[in-house]
Amino acid sequence: MTISKAVRAPALAMVIYGVLSEITALFVNYAAVRMLLDPHRPPPPTNGDEQLGYYGGGAVLFVIGFISLFAAPFIVYGAVQILNGRNYPIARYAALATLLPLASCLFIVGFPIGAWAMTVLSRPDVRNSFSDDESSIRENDVP
Repeated sequence: MTISKAVRAPALAMVIYGVLSEITALFVNYAAVRMLLDPHRPPPPTNGDEQLGYYGGGAVLFVIGFISLFAAPFIVYGAVQILNGRNYPIARYAALATLLPLASCLFIVGFPIGAWAMTVLSRPDVRNSFSDDESSIRENDVP
């Protein structure tokens, strides 16, 4: 098995995850803005604890959606770097971003994908196959 075959599956999974995260982030942010601007929305709760949950939950969802708007394209970019065998640090940071719960609303799916990518990227043969120039991944055999 060559290095490019070893990294292909986790990198493609990261691309799919990144695209789905971006779609989810766009939907969440659209829904949050639409809810805030809706003149017919019901009034917020009057109880202090319920108000905290109402405003806090909305803020957390909006923040996660906002972070995902920027994290998802970075994850896709890092996955492309993995496929091309370039820029090892960016590839590692993108795999790490896939692991983080604040990187997407789809954390349950992203965590195993990020762990898989980090495991593959930590292998010395994979790490050594990355180049810092514009060339593609070197076709070394995996032991």
